Amino acid sequence: MSNRVAVSGATGRLGSLVCEVVEEHPDFELVARLSSTSAPDAGADAEILIDVTHPDVSEDIVSRALARGQRVIVGTSGWSSERLAVLERRVSDADGGAIVVPNFSLGSVLGTALARAAAPYFDAIEIIEAHHPQKVDSPSGTAVRTAELVAEARAGRPVDAPFAEQPARGELVAGIPVHSLRLAGVVAKQEVRFGGQARC
Repeated sequence: MSNRVAVSGATGRLGSLVCEVVEEHPDFELVARLSSTSAPDAGADAEILIDVTHPDVSEDIVSRALARGQRVIVGTSGWSSERLAVLERRVSDADGGAIVVPNFSLGSVLGTALARAAAPYFDAIEIIEAHHPQKVDSPSGTAVRTAELVAEARAGRPVDAPFAEQPARGELVAGIPVHSLRLAGVVAKQEVRFGGQARC
């Protein structure tokens, strides 16, 4: 028996790709392609909701799905550590469950894990990320989550970020400068740069 899936944000770049993947998989049945014009109860008969919408609406979409007892996969950027803490409480009170995936790229996930492992051993850390000009959030959700995890790995030890108050130094996320580029023709990219003398 196939798992019934609704995709919220189905008309976007990632949403269209997610719909294709779901339709091609024999264990899943795509029952709803949801967009900003869909009714709030659209897709309610699905067992799984995949949210790849916009940071401004994602939280409400996920809350409604959890209240209906759906399992949720969140692929929308912009879920900060504060939002994740609220989501964790909601999941514990709901019949459904949720997984938040800041980036579906295996390379990105590995890159963040390696940056987190290296973070305690360097004094200076900065993140540079680039996306196409239509990306709605800046910095990206992936960069925000990477910065939060890197800061967490440092156990409260601040990063050396001189002149952080200057706008050209990037936005501070968990004390780490993050620089965002939005350029036509750019494929999504993130660099975590380390500076200073390595602590061995």
